[in-house]
Amino acid sequence: MDVRKKREAEVAAFIAEIDANIDAMAAVRPGATLRPHVKAFKSTALARHVADRGKHRAFCCATLREMEGMADAGLGDDLLLANETLDAARLRALVDRGDARITVAVDSPETVEVAAMAGADVLVDVEAEPKPALGGFVFSSTGTATMPRSGPAASAGEAAGG
Repeated sequence: MDVRKKREAEVAAFIAEIDANIDAMAAVRPGATLRPHVKAFKSTALARHVADRGKHRAFCCATLREMEGMADAGLGDDLLLANETLDAARLRALVDRGDARITVAVDSPETVEVAAMAGADVLVDVEAEPKPALGGFVFSSTGTATMPRSGPAASAGEAAGG
């Protein structure tokens, strides 16, 4: 077998394996119930293949660059930035493009502020342990992340349901 035919056979086998993995993921977590991580394939062509074959339109990204690439490729239906960013200007530019739904995972007051300044949605893990050094977070019924109040007035307000 010449080198070219061998390479074509290897590529076909690779694609068949990818398809089997996509099918297995989609069987367990169909469509929007799975958010594949872009760092697993680092290719918008493969991301499109995952989106088309597995009907997955939401993706998790590790960096703003990955988010920009996904939006550039028309794969910005629902992008989650899993790692925090303090680059408000770059995040704002991505949000302002309007071609992607952007959500940012946050774990500190600084990252909440950056995401809010950029106009991105904010994801707060309400199952996470509170971080006393950071003051913890309170997730309100309106879907916004806020810092908890402290002191006697806060205790009285919380006791009264506010």
